[in-house]
Amino acid sequence: MKWSTKVATCATIRLYSTTFDTESPYDYIKIEGTEYSGNTSIDVEIAKDQTVYFHSDDSVTKSGFVLKWACGTYTNYVNSLEFFI
Repeated sequence: MKWSTKVATCATIRLYSTTFDTESPYDYIKIEGTEYSGNTSIDVEIAKDQTVYFHSDDSVTKSGFVLKWACGTYTNYVNSLEFFI
């Protein structure tokens, strides 16, 4: 799966995980070349027009993740992506 972070009003996007539990290293999120798996927290600021990828081998079920995002360094996350695996 993949998600585009293209948001016209943002110069940068801040991504933050409030929940993160995947089967390490087989299920992971890839953001700007960095893979996140297991119970690693995500808190990154990325350029707009990026693509966030999720990969799963579908063999073990974990609780999944919630990624929230906001423009720039803003910390009031009103947008989120929830994915339970």
